[in-house]
Amino acid sequence: MGPARRAWLLALLSSALSLAARADTVFDNFDPGETFDPNDNLVAAEVFQESPLNVAIRAAAQFTVSGGTFTLDSVTLPIAVDESLGANILRVRLTQDAGGVPGATIETLSEDQSWPALSVPFTTKTTLSSSIHPLLSNGSQYWIVTEPTAIPATNPSDVDYRWYYNTTASDVSARQQEVPSATLPSDPWTSGTEPNLLSLPLAFRVDGTSTTDGDGDGVPDSIDNCPTVSNSSQADADGDGVGDACDNCVNEANPRVSVGGKIDVGAFLAANPWATLTGGQRDDDHDGYGNKCDAKFPGTAGSAVGNPDLAQFRASFGKSRTTDTCGTVGTHPCAIFDLDEGPAAAIGNPDLAVFRMLFGKTPGPKCPTCPLPCTAGTAATCGAIP
Repeated sequence: MGPARRAWLLALLSSALSLAARADTVFDNFDPGETFDPNDNLVAAEVFQESPLNVAIRAAAQFTVSGGTFTLDSVTLPIAVDESLGANILRVRLTQDAGGVPGATIETLSEDQSWPALSVPFTTKTTLSSSIHPLLSNGSQYWIVTEPTAIPATNPSDVDYRWYYNTTASDVSARQQEVPSATLPSDPWTSGTEPNLLSLPLAFRVDGTSTTDGDGDGVPDSIDNCPTVSNSSQADADGDGVGDACDNCVNEANPRVSVGGKIDVGAFLAANPWATLTGGQRDDDHDGYGNKCDAKFPGTAGSAVGNPDLAQFRASFGKSRTTDTCGTVGTHPCAIFDLDEGPAAAIGNPDLAVFRMLFGKTPGPKCPTCPLPCTAGTAATCGAIP
């Protein structure tokens, strides 16, 4: 393996290691905050034996893939077991759609594992990870099937799994099949006492990895460190997760903004309306150079950072980055002096340390196509700096 190919693979592995923070939600039917109704539920699977009444039940919920094609990462379900035998007899499958009913099995996600015990209220979610990562095609429909795997020998007996509802999200197409418990439910779903299509607010989430490659560089957007700029090498000199081809500070680590460990420009700007970004990175004077490598402030003479910039910085020291009262004119956004991009709101010593490091230098370097598109909070601007 040549050095170039080895470097590409290492870069791709580095991107993949951060995939959890960039995972895609394929379908989500939980309430906001990933919660669900702690009381109301559907029988997901049950085997009940007490002569002369013997029944077995299974259920399924349908979802539609939108926003691209994905490989499956996991399915998260709020399922509890109310059992009288201590037996684990639940199988969870992902299946194709066969004309409005569950079809051929794509992957068995779980079989006979233990599940949380039913309680009131019930608040536990279980995530089932995919081992084969099947492809989920854009626009296609799939089913999550929950079914018993065995008929307990004990009679009487009852093993009952419950799938909980949401309270505010949408309904999904669902099915529930009930058959005599001398046999387990089996395909097709057109038999049994309740074969009809239902509409129920079943809570669950499907997570995956997008296979979309918007810039055509051979690296899927979900792990591409420059998803809008072609860079098959994935070179990232400062190791900040932003490729050199789209990094507004190529040699200074300044990752894209995130909330809760997940890259999210909208959420960041909602929480920090004073900020301005280019390409998802801090760049409060939106000149294409990120704050961490740019102490050349608007309106100052010369190409390198010098005494005029020092005067601007001194006039801003101690002020909050959330205001527009900085610089010698007293009207510059203070965010442009937040050079360390740290947690402190006030322009202070950490920013001064960065300024000293940059004194006498020209800004950057930045990517060849920088500045990338500018986005600003409601209290900031992508226009001229006042």
